[in-house]
Amino acid sequence: MAGLAAAASALAQGSEYTPPGTLGRQPVDRREQLAEALESARWRFGPVRVEPWLALREVAWVEQQRDDGESERDFTASGGFGAHFYLPIGSRTTLAAQALPHYVWWEQAEQRRDWAGRYGAGLFLHGNRLLVELIGKTDEGERQVSPEIERRIPSDDRRLEANVEVPLGGALSLFGRGSATSFRTGGESEPQAALLERDDREWLAGVRWRRGDFAVALGAGGVRADFESARRDARGDSLYGELAWTRSKLSATVGVWAAEMEATGGSQFEGFDGTLGRARIGWQPRDRFLLALYGQESFVWSVEPGRSWFVDRRVGAEVGLTLRARGRLRAFVESGEHRYSAGTAGGRTDDTRSVGAGATLPLGRHLSLGPEWRRTEVTNRALGIDRSFDELRIGLVLGLEAVGIF
Repeated sequence: MAGLAAAASALAQGSEYTPPGTLGRQPVDRREQLAEALESARWRFGPVRVEPWLALREVAWVEQQRDDGESERDFTASGGFGAHFYLPIGSRTTLAAQALPHYVWWEQAEQRRDWAGRYGAGLFLHGNRLLVELIGKTDEGERQVSPEIERRIPSDDRRLEANVEVPLGGALSLFGRGSATSFRTGGESEPQAALLERDDREWLAGVRWRRGDFAVALGAGGVRADFESARRDARGDSLYGELAWTRSKLSATVGVWAAEMEATGGSQFEGFDGTLGRARIGWQPRDRFLLALYGQESFVWSVEPGRSWFVDRRVGAEVGLTLRARGRLRAFVESGEHRYSAGTAGGRTDDTRSVGAGATLPLGRHLSLGPEWRRTEVTNRALGIDRSFDELRIGLVLGLEAVGIF
């Protein structure tokens, strides 16, 4: 179920940018996450279970480009404290919440020093075949919001989600998911990123057949995007299909989204009619080794003048290795292209390449080190484009770190 849910989410939310190095990761089953969180929570106050969170999230060296094209380098660090809360209601229903504030510090860019955080609350009903999840969450912080902007941007992503699956009998079930999202950036201080500020409404519904290790689903969905300032409001419909096969050592997931989008409210959106998708094959012959091959073709909003969107095509591979001391190593490589809409500026295709590596290294019973490096290059020889974005991050987890379920 985890692979299916991940594919459906990725395609229903096809307008979001997927950072390099994340497509090869093993899909996470929220049902298993929640069961583990309830079991391992450190503190209990009556029926309420609390998992404290305390971490130096990262110490990073970042090389990024300014709006004038010049490169700048800076050091940043962030750390915070908070907690995850869980309240079981009966044997299958749980109320959960999280409050994880953290402070972001920059060595040179003093104006960017500020508080950020991740907050959320949700109701989770996980039966044998019945699934109901109602979630509200917000993520405030700095991140790369577009491959066209090679630097971290302050952003606020607020989201309401509903996920439902109801058994029909036998191997069949009905599923549905919907979301309402508000995305905002640094405003006047980031005029280029402000073109991405919008409110999204998305839904997807269908029927799923599951037998043993194999599952197939068909559905239909829709999306509406209302922008804060840019004149590119749009709405669209889609047909969705997915296949998943999961074994102990080998798994494969394929999701395909045939979409058609059009302008609304007199906007200048050029329209889109095409097929998007995501596929992943994971091979784990033993517990310590993992190889994943993957590909994606997704719709991404653009900030380039005269163009509303581009299609992000990429293929990649990731290798993971677990060490004897419970440490983990991972490395990935990706290659692809950004194929732009013709718009008023004419056609354009940029080549992309990303490489990266990371590790989780235990330093003691309640202390671990997490270095991570990533480099992304975007080139277009015909237009003289040669951009890059480098990050070197080191996270120090102080034992009270918890991933949570949001």
